[in-house]
Amino acid sequence: MEMTRQKLMQLLDELIEECHTRGIEGTIAIYGGTAMVYYVPELRTTQDVDSMFRPFSEIQSAAEVVGNRNNVPNNWLNMQIHDVMPPIGDDNPEVYSDANGLKVTFASKKYLLAMKAMSDRRSQKDLDDAAVLFNALRLKNWMGIDEIVHRYYGVESAGAQELFFEDIEDRADEIRK
Repeated sequence: MEMTRQKLMQLLDELIEECHTRGIEGTIAIYGGTAMVYYVPELRTTQDVDSMFRPFSEIQSAAEVVGNRNNVPNNWLNMQIHDVMPPIGDDNPEVYSDANGLKVTFASKKYLLAMKAMSDRRSQKDLDDAAVLFNALRLKNWMGIDEIVHRYYGVESAGAQELFFEDIEDRADEIRK
């Protein structure tokens, strides 16, 4: 099920309200395609919300209630991104909501670019997302990607990925034209 920005934001707002109603305090950090839809809604849709959240069982339960209410799969909010997270945390996430002990954030554009650039999938969607982020961050060349990747993955992280960084720069040039 593909979801637009409007649908995703509705689900998130309902989840926040459900958590507040239940007295759940914690964090929800959102990454991947949902963060891309948040920043660039005309670009794409997404099927689920890649996130990290705590407390796990309480927020997962609230998300299932919201999913059932909106006829979306119970795993619309998931933590499948866990295994591909950079070892260094996002130092500048976008705060969407911070009330009643529940903080909801979207990954920063730099953090998203690092994740997309280091993706093992190297899909067209990741390439396009990374190129849009490259342009949004006004990077000059692929070495800007390298600096961002080193910031979140460490100095020895890129290696063979640098060829993909060049592809991202080339795709960003195509998009600008």
